[in-house]
Amino acid sequence: MPNLNNTYVSAPLTNFSVGYHPKGLVARQILDIVPVVKESGEYFVWNKDDAARVPNTLRANGAKANQLDFDLDSNGTYRCHEYALKALITDRDLANADSVLRLQQSKTMRLKDVIELDLEKRVATLVTTSGNYASTNTTTLSGANQWNNSGFVGSIESDIDTGKEAVRQQTLGLDPDTIVIPSAVAKVMKRDPNIRELVKYTHQDLLVDGDLPPVLWGMKVVIPKAVNNTSRKGNSTQTLADVWGKHVVMLVSNGGGTIDVPTFGKIFMQGSEYVKTWRDEELTGDFYQYGLLSDEVITASSAGYLIVNAIA
Repeated sequence: MPNLNNTYVSAPLTNFSVGYHPKGLVARQILDIVPVVKESGEYFVWNKDDAARVPNTLRANGAKANQLDFDLDSNGTYRCHEYALKALITDRDLANADSVLRLQQSKTMRLKDVIELDLEKRVATLVTTSGNYASTNTTTLSGANQWNNSGFVGSIESDIDTGKEAVRQQTLGLDPDTIVIPSAVAKVMKRDPNIRELVKYTHQDLLVDGDLPPVLWGMKVVIPKAVNNTSRKGNSTQTLADVWGKHVVMLVSNGGGTIDVPTFGKIFMQGSEYVKTWRDEELTGDFYQYGLLSDEVITASSAGYLIVNAIA
């Protein structure tokens, strides 16, 4: 009797497939996109000390008002780099593909996914590097000072207040408007007794990822969830890590297009993201390429505060 398991050839479903796409990307939420025409250029940075110094403003009757000069501190610079990936779809691939795969759309979407994940990694590295902050605007927690330590002796809200005050002082009165709390840290924070009191009065449908209110201590809550596989392709053991690590960041992040707002950073982007295709007759197929030109820049190191290793 024939083995039916060996004589049956399964056909892929034509209405379902499984695909993985990076989720919880926040780079474009926390840093404004600044459209630029040229790949490189400069922007003005005004002197901060002049803005906070009050000269004699008293004007006697018939006298001239004192003249105030505003000096440029420096010119900031940006230089866009191109980030792009391509994929080949041969005529044979296309002819043999099941309709559910929609090869052109599917491969282009995956190219975009990886380019956007790369942008996320660059922004996360930029924003979670202590050296990119003013010396007063970063702290590293360890041991009993970490929020998930069994002997935690501090106060999460006190640590946040310290950061907010540092930003306010350094920006001449601006409070950070955004707090970036990686998913693993958010799950620790929501169990803190004091924060649970805040969550208790928040409608569950409004919680960010079911963890925290959309606004905490006057700051918009952003919870990145992106995961990066750091192992080499072909390695049977995958190494997954949170792109944003275990650090908490408070930023003046959104200038809303307003000139002269000292936001912590910007993404300078030349043109728009692009998709282009071309034919390669030797390979009897079509290439699909997705890319963008950008530069991620710290524009005001004093407009942010970094808590390194908020949890262990």
